[in-house]
Amino acid sequence: LNVHVDGSPITQVEHHRHLGVNFAASLSWSHHISSLVSKASSMIALLRLLRFRYHFSSSSLLRIYLVFIRPVLEYGNIVWCGLSITSHRQLEAIQQKPSPLLVISLLPFLLYKNVAKQPFLHYSAVYVTTWFLLIF
Repeated sequence: LNVHVDGSPITQVEHHRHLGVNFAASLSWSHHISSLVSKASSMIALLRLLRFRYHFSSSSLLRIYLVFIRPVLEYGNIVWCGLSITSHRQLEAIQQKPSPLLVISLLPFLLYKNVAKQPFLHYSAVYVTTWFLLIF
């Protein structure tokens, strides 16, 4: 497909990042989710450092997670809420990764969700999508 604007050709690309969301020519969100997972993984590694080297408390780590890491994972979820199963599993796995650092003892991850009062991203995206559809 050749597209020209004012006589200048527009080149076709496989991936384009716009306002922090990676769009793919294949209309797949796998590239976007992969970039989110890699960014969140590096931030979770920092959480480990804070926990084990500097002895931050679980409550402090939970606040850091909710302020700095969770927004990275949630940004633009209304756009990319229709994920493939593989991308959905990647996203859920990265959310479960910091749970041993954030929970005071060996509590199950479900209790962590109640402590954080934050649902999994899949459920928040479904809730926001449903809310959006009900209003409009």
